[in-house]
Amino acid sequence: MSSLLQWQNTDKNQFSIFIRDLTQNLTNVKHMIEDTLKDDKMVEAPPVKHQKKKKVVKKKKDIIIEQQNKLRKEKLVKEDLSRLHYIMENIDNNNPYKSFSLVKTEEGLLELKFRMLSHFWKLRKGHLPHLMNLYFQLADSNYTNDNKELLQKIQNKLDDTEYKLYMMKHLSHLLPPLNIHEPKVKKLDDWQVEVLNYIKKGESVVVKAPTSSGKSFVGLSAGIIHKKILYVCPAKPIAYQVGAHFSMMGYKVHYLLDNLSHQSYDSKTNIFVGVPKDIEDNLYKIGTDFDYAVYDEIHNLNKEDDGHIYENIIKLVNCPFLALSATIGNIEYLLEVFTKINNDDLTNLREEKRLEACLKSGTPYSINTKIHYVEYNKRFINQQKMVYENGSLQKLHPLSCIGFKDLNESFLKSNLQFTPYDSAILWETIEEVFENVDKDEIVEDVSPDNYFEDDNKILTLDDTRDYELFIKKKLVGLSKNHPDEIKEVLSKFNRCPSIMRTESMEKDIINMFSQCKKNDCLPMLVFNTDTFKCKELFTNLYGVIDSTELECYPYHYDILEFKDELYSKYRDKRQEYIDNIKIGKTNDALSDKREKVERYDKDVERKYIQEVLKFYQTCMHNVLRSDVSEELKSLQVKNLKKEMSNYQKYPTYGSVDVFQKHKDFCFSNSDPMTGDQIRNIRREIKKTLGIKIPYEHELFQMLKRGIGIYTESMPEEYKWILQKLMDDKKIGIVISDRTLCLGIDLPIRSSCLLGLPGKKEFTIDDYLQMSGRAGRRGKDDRGNTIFYNLDYHKLMKGELPNIVGSIRGLPGNYQALNKNVDNVYKNPIDFRKLNDMYYEQTNNPKLQWLLRYESSVPKVIDSIDRWNKDIYNSVTDLDKELCVLEKLIQLNDHNYNDNIVECYKKNVIDDNYYQFKEMVTYIETIHNILRDKKYTHMKDNIKKVHSNMKDMILRYQGLV
Repeated sequence: MSSLLQWQNTDKNQFSIFIRDLTQNLTNVKHMIEDTLKDDKMVEAPPVKHQKKKKVVKKKKDIIIEQQNKLRKEKLVKEDLSRLHYIMENIDNNNPYKSFSLVKTEEGLLELKFRMLSHFWKLRKGHLPHLMNLYFQLADSNYTNDNKELLQKIQNKLDDTEYKLYMMKHLSHLLPPLNIHEPKVKKLDDWQVEVLNYIKKGESVVVKAPTSSGKSFVGLSAGIIHKKILYVCPAKPIAYQVGAHFSMMGYKVHYLLDNLSHQSYDSKTNIFVGVPKDIEDNLYKIGTDFDYAVYDEIHNLNKEDDGHIYENIIKLVNCPFLALSATIGNIEYLLEVFTKINNDDLTNLREEKRLEACLKSGTPYSINTKIHYVEYNKRFINQQKMVYENGSLQKLHPLSCIGFKDLNESFLKSNLQFTPYDSAILWETIEEVFENVDKDEIVEDVSPDNYFEDDNKILTLDDTRDYELFIKKKLVGLSKNHPDEIKEVLSKFNRCPSIMRTESMEKDIINMFSQCKKNDCLPMLVFNTDTFKCKELFTNLYGVIDSTELECYPYHYDILEFKDELYSKYRDKRQEYIDNIKIGKTNDALSDKREKVERYDKDVERKYIQEVLKFYQTCMHNVLRSDVSEELKSLQVKNLKKEMSNYQKYPTYGSVDVFQKHKDFCFSNSDPMTGDQIRNIRREIKKTLGIKIPYEHELFQMLKRGIGIYTESMPEEYKWILQKLMDDKKIGIVISDRTLCLGIDLPIRSSCLLGLPGKKEFTIDDYLQMSGRAGRRGKDDRGNTIFYNLDYHKLMKGELPNIVGSIRGLPGNYQALNKNVDNVYKNPIDFRKLNDMYYEQTNNPKLQWLLRYESSVPKVIDSIDRWNKDIYNSVTDLDKELCVLEKLIQLNDHNYNDNIVECYKKNVIDDNYYQFKEMVTYIETIHNILRDKKYTHMKDNIKKVHSNMKDMILRYQGLV
């Protein structure tokens, strides 16, 4: 396999390490699923009549075990209680709940909560949310008299407050089940168990459930229950994640992804996971016989680039399946499509006649189907909408896109979700408006504290969802009887999107990043639908961040170098001092030497700090003497004074990373990339892609700032590192096209939809998928969707997209597959699809299959020997390369053929990047299929063209 020609060679060991690293933050669901299946099989035995109960006598072994368990538990409780003082001494007031993981017993956790409650009672002015959250957790617990007194004090305070309203406004991220730090027994939800039972019985099921609801768990169960499954993923990063899940559970996985699908597998391989194109390419090898199939993100049947391929796979793989999605509008049509595909011709004919009869008689019609449908609508995360406009980041209420005429039944059924905060703000606005016209008694019953029982319990996310539906209905009802007041309510929320037309918005975007960091909105995915614009923005941001950092902190790197050089000088002198210490003949010579070294260290550290402070003064003096504007001069001096003051309070003495970026221009909690890590990535990229990217390249320098770019064109090694950093929350911002918006499960706090002037707009499906990446169940307790420079009204009001399928027809070459493909031509999802039934058989069906979508492939295959001869007879190297190129152009009759040849001669890509990428794929396919030695000369020249095109593409991407 080493002779294969590939865009990028994948090192199996490195890939295995990448998959292993991904498993570290995954939940092993195998035992949970197996336990659920066992519980489901358990049936209570019927009671036996007239049978006397026997007295249970414990065996001595059981008594000993009970005693040992009791002693072990007492020991654990004692250990927990002994460490509580240390925990409280080091508690993080911003996130105290992570301390819960430090205790092992219920008794220890209860005592820790009471101590935390007492702690935050003393700090109640600044930490009221923590106080209230802990109070409601402890109100019904077992407590001592001392704790009872504290609880009573808090209760007395709460009696005079609207605490249900407060919960919705300030505690929404802590409401169950978002209290992710609480120890819980993990188990599947009822709807997941229902789906699990269908999968266990080998039956097909379509599931529609919100993002982050746990659809992936039921998808994984197919591989646990069945021996051989096909798992179709929408994109490579999801395939990596799914494969990592199965690898962690001990299953053998074969990845159907470019650069990986050629690897061997055996009969013990359980899981075949990949993306539609690579799965279809490999059907001649893996076959179509599977025990079960999982179609993830099934709404991708609509995608322009591979929706038709997804449809083909569904028709070819004849086995029960699980289809998953969060965003389908016409679910009945999808069920109808799946039913027709899985029925035989006779059954479909009968169904058509039944439909005709129903239409004639006026009888309601619904298709007879054996495919189950499970829908789940509960919310698992609070996702706040936000907008960045005019230099500030602000919360965006969903009613900002609603007019008075929109308040009807459609509004109540729409996908416009409120967070608990949004519902609370709506109530306060209604109350304010009606109070102003002395009609507040009309809406008294609408307040959260009147709607919910005064039961001294914390609300749940389900409770807030019920209240959301209630207040929406009230809003619609009030609009009929009190239109003027409701119009005023809506006016408080209405706002028009502000669209920037200027191309130079990088500084504004950097400011948005800084505000997101300040408002705890990171990690964040920044989406734009144009791949090239993502790369261009990334490059521009790199330059602007560097220049802005230099503008604000002109001596930042000088100070780092001064500190490091000074430390190195003192370190060398220290060693010289130690070597020259003379010790007399005393009883404790070592102690004398240690005392002298300690005195020396203290003295040197004091001098070092003084020298550093003097250097700050020198830097300020240099700024004042510089030629910059007075405004900038004032900013630079202010920044230096602030840094000098911080150094005086918290001085450091030690080695310094002289390349460390300034913290104001870094967007992660820690430096995500060390120099050694960057060198390792560079080494792997050189090994796999064959290019040497300099250390100073923007890819690596932006990583040191906590910013990455994840698009399809980036090197695999770099994307693997990026996915791992995202998984570990070690990177703050990742810019992406659509590659990361489909089904990936990462601990992302915010999704930003970034509008760029004159570029592709976001579709409703883009919005739903991209926003769904933020605030993942079990990984975070909140999420944000941030709009930048686009019309968010249209997106927020958009309805779930319908399944319409792809109009792209099937080529006659599809019949080159070594399987029966009759079903693929039947029952098109889009009835406008036109298929080419003409099939010209060739002497190389495998090559014909791999190039099936190119109509001229039979001619190319028949002329390969002639092509080989023409290359051999060409005189110069360039003539030979152009002879290769001309045949590639013939394979796919592009509109810019002459331009491609001219670009190749000039060694520069113009506006035909995708055509060059496509031809590189042709080259790899043809080279790897031709095994006969007579093609050796031809293949050598094909490799030259491949190498040249690859260099041109990488240069165009800015990687070389």
